[in-house]
Amino acid sequence: ATRITSIYFDSDSMSLYQARLSRAEGAQLLRARWYGPVMPTGEKIIFLELKTHHEKWVAQKSVKERACIQEKDMIHFLEPVRWDRQEAEDMVLRGKPNMKADEIPQATGLLLRMHNLVVNYKLSACVRSVYGRAAFQSAKSNDLRLTLDRNVTLVDERFQRSNWGAGKWCLSDSEAQTARSTVVPFNVFEVKLAGTDPMPAGLAQALNDSTIEEATKFSKFTTGAAAFNAVPTLPYWAAHPAFFAFFGFDTAGSARSTYRDEYHILGTSDSMNSKVLPNGVNIA
Repeated sequence: ATRITSIYFDSDSMSLYQARLSRAEGAQLLRARWYGPVMPTGEKIIFLELKTHHEKWVAQKSVKERACIQEKDMIHFLEPVRWDRQEAEDMVLRGKPNMKADEIPQATGLLLRMHNLVVNYKLSACVRSVYGRAAFQSAKSNDLRLTLDRNVTLVDERFQRSNWGAGKWCLSDSEAQTARSTVVPFNVFEVKLAGTDPMPAGLAQALNDSTIEEATKFSKFTTGAAAFNAVPTLPYWAAHPAFFAFFGFDTAGSARSTYRDEYHILGTSDSMNSKVLPNGVNIA
């Protein structure tokens, strides 16, 4: 399995969280990602990913776009100051010096859009996810891809931020080990189908007999953001008893959190029919 670490960004008012949770058209998510057990530093590469959600009525599919920059440029990337195009291009080429000439304009434009999102919302590190991923795919086709994320740990990137010194954009590896964190009570299994191919019969059976529990649109970002921040609306999977302690409820249905007075859990009524909600929790 490959160890994957992602740092998700949001504003102090959790603007991206709210938009993603409500599945608003054009809602975006920005994260930094690296692979392996050690955080890259200096001239080593950090991958930046921008995910944009599109509703079915829009003639576009949801997209994930990726850029790479040197870790030492992350502080500058997160500064809420507008760039010109040359500044973005220079950063792109430091991250990938051998980039083909015809790829530079698109990569520069993408990095500018990412940075403009940072400036518009004053984004900073919010949640870290760490897990081991095993991926399965045929060597002959990409029609079906399976991923299994195990030991999914979410870390509060805003833990003791008031003590941070200059030149810091996220927790160090050692700080992340001692920061406020929690473990998702499930492994995350994802099935990716290309085109209109049907779900393989074996996987469909596993879903039907509850070997695998379906969690449409489950998100590590929204899970961690809701766990560590004072938000009025929780994702629908907070209604699952396995998540009660995770989101600050005890098994008797009483709220344990010290900062949430009222909750709403987002989701359809059909998805809640078999769930037992804690007292005082409303479905939005």
